[in-house]
Formats: sequence, structure tokens, C-alpha cells
Amino acid sequence: AVVRNPGVQSIGSSIYMNGNLYCTWIISKKEDKLWPLDGNELANLVEDPNYQISLSVNKSMVIVASNSMQLPIYMRQYTKCCGYKVRGNKKYSLIARQNKDSTDFLLQVLGQTPGVAKVALSKFDGIIITTECNFNGGDINGLYTLNGKSSPLPEPLANGKIFDNRCSWTLPGVVKYNAGKLETKEGFFNLKIFVDETAVYNEDNVNLSGFACAA
Repeated sequence: AVVRNPGVQSIGSSIYMNGNLYCTWIISKKEDKLWPLDGNELANLVEDPNYQISLSVNKSMVIVASNSMQLPIYMRQYTKCCGYKVRGNKKYSLIARQNKDSTDFLLQVLGQTPGVAKVALSKFDGIIITTECNFNGGDINGLYTLNGKSSPLPEPLANGKIFDNRCSWTLPGVVKYNAGKLETKEGFFNLKIFVDETAVYNEDNVNLSGFACAA
């Protein structure tokens, strides 16, 4: 990958400390004049770690990293510093943060945006709580399934938002439905992520209190 337009300035800062120069700067795909190229395409710094990082001063060049795995944008690992825990795989990541009476979720698609993505939490007694993220329509729906029959949750999921290839919502600590209520922070769930009706991630024995970092 090569950096284009080296004369174009980006947002950043620098400081001398103990005889060393520390520099920080920001590049964004929205400002693609600054984003590195891989051939004729924008470098895929989110998914591909095989980019060597080097610094050049005049005619000297120093390799500072043999790959780009330590970049915060790689696999969006910057979320780990913000009180979130991450589950999923290289294409789909589910991030959670625990609040006192709820759990915040963020589903990120690291690739082509699907039509509909679903996150299903299944209890071993048969009840399933499903969040549907409709990327085409821009809406988020909460459902519960009992005895094979699915119905909308009596109360909409809070803080539902779809932006780019991300979907976020808040699951309350207690989910009420017509036949009773479910304490979401108690017991264990089977976690599944579906993309356009295809299961792309599956994990058993998930406890939301252990899944999510405390805010």
C-alpha cells in the first residue's frame, strides 16, 4: 500500500518528550486523498493485516511494523478501549457493554452490508429473544419466540439505530412478554447471528453479565 498526495495535510499533533518526537494523525476513508492505496483500490486496513508500516524521512526509511494488526481500525479493535467486549468472527462482530439495568449491543458487519441481520438469544427453556436489524429499511425490531411462535416485544428496543454497516440497540435487564418476563442477566443463552437467514455465528453458554464489560 502507498500513501497518496503526501503534501495533503491531515489532522494531528506532535510533541517532544525526553528527547523523542511523538506524532499522531488521523486519516479517514471519507477523505480518500489521504487513505493509502493498494493497487488501484483503497487499502483494506479493517480486514487485511498484511500491510507493512514504515516511516520515511528524506531518503531514509524505517520499518516500524511488519503488519498492520496493531492499527486501532484493524477488525475495529478500537472498541476494546471503550468498555465493550467483542464476539463474532472476521466478518461479523457483536459488541456489548453492560449497564446497571440493561445491556448495550453493537453489531458490525466487516464487509458487504446485508439486507437483514439478526441476533438471537435462546434460553434452554425454549424462549428466544431476537433483534432484527433491517439495513435496507433502516428499522430495528425486537421479537420473542415461545413454543415456535414469534411475536413483537410489547415494548420497542431502546436506542435502536442503524448507521452504515452498524446496528445498535439496548436490551433491558428484564424483558416482558405476554406469558411472563425474562431476566436477561441471569442464566445462560445460546447466541446466534444470522445474516439474510443464514447462521454465521453460534455460541453456547453465553451469560450477558459475563459477556459485557461494565460501563
